Amino acid sequence: MTDAAHRTATDDDALLKRLRALAWGPEDAHPASRCLPDRPFPPLTGTEVDLAERALAYPLPELLRRVYTEVGDGGVGPEGASRH
Repeated sequence: MTDAAHRTATDDDALLKRLRALAWGPEDAHPASRCLPDRPFPPLTGTEVDLAERALAYPLPELLRRVYTEVGDGGVGPEGASRH
């Protein structure tokens, strides 16, 4: 992975592919082989992210927006997901 100043769309695509595999397991993996006991929350829609950005009065960084819409909506950490 390259540093943020030199990151390309290809780098972002590769990162999102790795995050999806970590969160959801490989597409052909048997569910029992996943390393996490619970699955993450499903991805948000673009509309849901738009609403969150309006509520925050701040646009999310594009990579974070892609994580939320392409990988999942959290579900880990002390606060759970962003769907509170």
